[in-house]
Amino acid sequence: MRTIQIKLIASTLCHCAGFVAAHGETKSDLGPEFGFEFVTVGDVGNIGYPGGLGIPLTGRGAVDYQFRVSRTEISGGQWIQFVNKFGTVSDELGDMLRTGGWSAYRDPQYNGPGQRYVFSAAPLYPERAPVGVSWRQAAMFCNWMHNGCTDDPDSLMDGAYDVSTFTRNEDNSYNDQDTHHPGARYWIVTLDEYLKAVYYDPDKNGEGPGWWEFGHSSDEPPVYGMPGVGHVARELSDEQYIELTGGPSHSNIPLGIYTNAQSPWGLLDVLGGETDFVEDWEPKGYRHARARKYASDGSFFDDFRGDRVWNLQWILPRQDGGFRIASLPRSAADLDRNWKVDWFDVSYFLERYLADDLAVDLNADQVLDGNDVWVFLGLFEAAHADG
Repeated sequence: MRTIQIKLIASTLCHCAGFVAAHGETKSDLGPEFGFEFVTVGDVGNIGYPGGLGIPLTGRGAVDYQFRVSRTEISGGQWIQFVNKFGTVSDELGDMLRTGGWSAYRDPQYNGPGQRYVFSAAPLYPERAPVGVSWRQAAMFCNWMHNGCTDDPDSLMDGAYDVSTFTRNEDNSYNDQDTHHPGARYWIVTLDEYLKAVYYDPDKNGEGPGWWEFGHSSDEPPVYGMPGVGHVARELSDEQYIELTGGPSHSNIPLGIYTNAQSPWGLLDVLGGETDFVEDWEPKGYRHARARKYASDGSFFDDFRGDRVWNLQWILPRQDGGFRIASLPRSAADLDRNWKVDWFDVSYFLERYLADDLAVDLNADQVLDGNDVWVFLGLFEAAHADG
């Protein structure tokens, strides 16, 4: 009976041939969202950081819209795939996106055009944060994500940020567009978004809204140690670092392995690791990107200042950094992840439903039945009602 009902719905709604084949096509090896796991940050209109006398972030972190943010920073594996997609088009594009200090080198087996990079033999390099990415390169990556991760080099030049503004003046100040376009689908997380996603808790200690001093949902400094014991990789032995990194001691550790050190919204790697760029720039004089700063090997900021909510640092946008992607919320009915809720999503739902695929168990009861159909139809209708 269920199959007959769904086939009748399919014959009514899916009047276009080829939908089933079309939904499965993606523009990158890592899927339509390029392998990012996003968490949704709600509690719209939250209170800002209460701060205190002399703390410049007092009042910041209040966000009056829902947004998503990547659970971890971009990984080396994601970055090298991005660089190789365009570096193999031309040397010019390769030079534009190539970074310094990362554990990759030009592939000696590649004969062109352009250039291609491969990681050295250590097995965990793709899981680490890349080293040497600039704010401008991060902005170009966001443009590419916004434009659907296509092969078109023009997709790097605008979408979230207008690359034509990336110039400097004679006094060494920057002209870069410092906030993403309205309607951008992906962008470098803003300062307020970052603060909220890392330190704000809508129900701190079960007592209502509040702010934590540290990003692992605590007012106490993190504990040093290996994953499962500590919150951050500091003061480890050389042997422990090598075990974690698969390479030299005191190099970047793989992302996402300290799962016992999460922000209230589920973000990982907000203690130790790579410096995170955020979108905001210094309001006076030279324009600097703001970032959290620390050293995973404990070589500076041993008193945890670099991890505290009130001690984000200014760094030059051309300096090395990692970054997290922020994004617009997606409709739950956008099953094929193309930013549209249309008949392709209907086709996707029907195909998965008829295949008994729990990927469309939309009411999360581990059973596919008519209730899931009604949930999808409600989501579809709501998406169109919202425009």
